Amino acid sequence: MDVQTVRRERNRQSSADGRIVNGTKVTSTVSSLIDICDRILKGLEVDLNSVEAVHQAVLRGDIITQPTRIEEELVSKEELDQDVGLNLLQLLGGKKLGERFAPAPESYDGEVIAGSMPGGSRSGGPTAAASVMAAAKEEVDTTGDEEKDVVAASLMPAMEAVLATVDEWRFNAFKLAEVTQGHPLSALGFWLMKRYDLISVFQLDATKLARFLRKIEDGYPDNPYHNKTHAADVLQGMHCLLTRGGLHRRLGEDVAIFASYLAAITHDYEHKGLNNDFLVRVGDELAFTYNDISPMENHHIAAAFKLMRQKDYNFIKKIPREKWVRLRRLLIDMVLATDMKQHFNILSKFQSKLQVKLRSTNFAAPNLSHLESPSHDDPLPISDDDADKSLVLQVGLKCADVGHLAAPWEVHHRWVSGLEEEFFRQGDKEKSMHMMVSPLMDRCKDGITKSQVGFFDIVALPLFYSWASVFHEALPLVRAVEDNCNRWRSLEMGRNAGSK
Repeated sequence: MDVQTVRRERNRQSSADGRIVNGTKVTSTVSSLIDICDRILKGLEVDLNSVEAVHQAVLRGDIITQPTRIEEELVSKEELDQDVGLNLLQLLGGKKLGERFAPAPESYDGEVIAGSMPGGSRSGGPTAAASVMAAAKEEVDTTGDEEKDVVAASLMPAMEAVLATVDEWRFNAFKLAEVTQGHPLSALGFWLMKRYDLISVFQLDATKLARFLRKIEDGYPDNPYHNKTHAADVLQGMHCLLTRGGLHRRLGEDVAIFASYLAAITHDYEHKGLNNDFLVRVGDELAFTYNDISPMENHHIAAAFKLMRQKDYNFIKKIPREKWVRLRRLLIDMVLATDMKQHFNILSKFQSKLQVKLRSTNFAAPNLSHLESPSHDDPLPISDDDADKSLVLQVGLKCADVGHLAAPWEVHHRWVSGLEEEFFRQGDKEKSMHMMVSPLMDRCKDGITKSQVGFFDIVALPLFYSWASVFHEALPLVRAVEDNCNRWRSLEMGRNAGSK
């Protein structure tokens, strides 16, 4: 068996068990420690070398939630293209990132990107849902209202056809944007709030809610990826986890479902189409405001709360104080969790606190085949602990944030192409500012379409495997993610074969 065949076999194993990346088991100190404790509890023999490795990692002060030797695995392995490894390292916040991405060269004058946040293009067209249109009447162009009502009415059957698929794991948010005339987020958001009677439960002002949803939607710039259609896609994904995925049934509180919808709606509000590393490197206003800590995510939720406090948009005025405090805490926790630099930390907490509690310790690469057959056993409730519930919702939003990984191939590929273009635009800006171009962001070279297998293996599959280990109802979602991963893997193998 030649070297290339061995490498292909190793890559095949990564698809099968989700743990082998470039021939190496991807694990973290925390996951090793959990495995050791689990073996002790089961009365099994413990590998002393593993115990010593954990001991040394703690003494060295390693980031114990981060996969062991992540920098070496992403950058040094010849099987993984270096640009791909660097891109993943930048995304996940590896410790060596600063060595490779120093501040801009001396020719860069240090001018910060300041000014007001970019706003999305405002459409005078109708919303698809007649209820949203009526409630937000003063928020749209006042000319031709009767004609708009007719157009909106004609759109209702088409919109209802798309909304009929909102409970399905594999969703097409682009179709929703089309039938709602560019208002997918406000239409879906208001429809879900009414469908689950949240307006009555929390005594919401329906008119101000609709106005708030339209304002938030207008605040999503026309980025190729981080736009209002993406927010609607994340909202639908979170909805599926709550309903079909059993999340709401396991958590058992209305505040959780309300927070989940609001977090999805606002999670990328006023996104600049640039990543946090760029904002920090150029000294952007948001980086200074939030001390270089998750500047975009902090802004998303802070700006949404500021809007909510304004009289015309304060739809939540009558909520009881204790529920408001709980809601605000959940919203902050969930939106901040979408910063990928927190990925390993949050996932490790989820694995250690919840999967171990529920005796579901196959978090790195679970064999989920035993979940294929339906079980009549009632699932265990998550916990009465607010921190545990918040953690579950954080991971849920993280899954929904990359929910297009489970979309039909054509839809998923369209999302990846949009993200690639957004990255290229950042690369263009970096070139114009005489900065080092970030990995996979130079449009003169290959983009992120060549990094998908690494992203699936290192980030996506472990995330969805962990989720399905606790929420067995989400197994179809995992299978859909695996299907798209295998498609990318086949494309990559074809490219590699063609380059020989």
